[in-house]
Amino acid sequence: MRQLFLKIFLSVLTTVLLTFAGGIAIAIWLMPVPIPHGLAGREGDRRWNPAGMRSAWRARMTGLLDMHVQTVKTLLRENGPIEARNATKRLATTWDLQTRLFRADETDRHDDELSPTSRRLVAQALGTDDVQRATGATVTLAARLRTADGTPFILVAESPTAPIPPPSTLAWMAVLRLGAITLSLGLVCYLLARYITNPVLKLRTALRRFAQGQLDQRVAPTIGTRRDEIGQLARDFDHMAERIATLLASQRRLLQDISHELRSPLARQRVALELIRRDAGPDAARALNRAEREAERLEELIRELLTLTRLESETDGPQRSQIDLAALIREIIDNAAFEACNGTRSVQLVEGAPCRIVGIPELVRRAIENVVRNALSHTADETIVEVRLEAVAAQAIVRVHDRGPGVPEPELAEIFRPFYRVDGARERGIGGVGLGLAIAARAIHMHGGQIRATNHPTGGLAVEIRLPRATQNGS
Repeated sequence: MRQLFLKIFLSVLTTVLLTFAGGIAIAIWLMPVPIPHGLAGREGDRRWNPAGMRSAWRARMTGLLDMHVQTVKTLLRENGPIEARNATKRLATTWDLQTRLFRADETDRHDDELSPTSRRLVAQALGTDDVQRATGATVTLAARLRTADGTPFILVAESPTAPIPPPSTLAWMAVLRLGAITLSLGLVCYLLARYITNPVLKLRTALRRFAQGQLDQRVAPTIGTRRDEIGQLARDFDHMAERIATLLASQRRLLQDISHELRSPLARQRVALELIRRDAGPDAARALNRAEREAERLEELIRELLTLTRLESETDGPQRSQIDLAALIREIIDNAAFEACNGTRSVQLVEGAPCRIVGIPELVRRAIENVVRNALSHTADETIVEVRLEAVAAQAIVRVHDRGPGVPEPELAEIFRPFYRVDGARERGIGGVGLGLAIAARAIHMHGGQIRATNHPTGGLAVEIRLPRATQNGS
């Protein structure tokens, strides 16, 4: 999910930044670059050019001051000196200009406020109506204007110095501005990517929990209010989850009801078989024994079905305690070895590290015992099933290795499904009802563990069980 988020985030951010950078590049390319005197004709010279920038600044300020002269001239004739001075103050505030508007006969009183260049231009303007200009580091202008009654006024304006920063300053300004723009765009792209991927992440979490057996998982309360395709997907998931949960609940109830209903007639059948055995002759004993074995097989199947249904419904409750796993495995192996003592197969504890876990003792016993009995059923004659218990970090690892024909690779994960039987070497003729490994897998998962099967390099099937070890405080 992180990969999807990063892909969306980086794609949007890169697209926006490239669009922004492309727009700036086009604007810079199309923007005219001032060419200073002496470089005319070198139209392609776009290097750092302070002289050209100063020339452009002077041209801009000259045009601005000329426009201001016309504005003040019009206001002075039509509205009087007060409005003209107000316009001068506004221009000075907006453009940081040094401006003065005073009567021509008061020039001596304002001499101390003017620069030498301004005083010289004022002296020239007193004798003519032409606008007097001077350029240098600044642009200075002086003009003689008249009110409607002919009273002469002098307007003096001086621009600020051309702001030509050094290349290093411009570079830092560009870096800072680009950084600020990148951060702003990055925040927008992050919020957009999170808006898209956050509901997908919630849906993925719900799917994972649903697959682990938490059938009450729903996502509509959190993202189902969206009107887009993701919201529709959330509602479809909830509908699917509701349907699957209903079907599984019905299946479990059916299995449980059938199992319970079959136990009573089976018990009566066994009683009837015993009564028939008393009155029947020796010739009927073989048929009666076969009927009794089939009844026992049905009873075993019903018992396994009830166990599996109880595990899937998690009705065993939270009664857990510390379990000495090494002692439990030794007891299981002793029982299995005793049952197999008259045959050609045996089971042996090769390694038994001291280890304790927290769980339901009967379920842990049932899980490991089912794996060991399954190995004994399928190992070859005159071979030994090896059992190992290792304590690695925070896990207890139980390994059971038989010497049988193994399982085809595509079917290794399927053998933990209820009633799944492998064709060939592990055929139905060996016995069992196909629920032992399914019960073992469900019990291990209930304890937060993992179980998997692999074909051992030396032959046979190796089943590995991993369970979390108990902490020192027993929790």
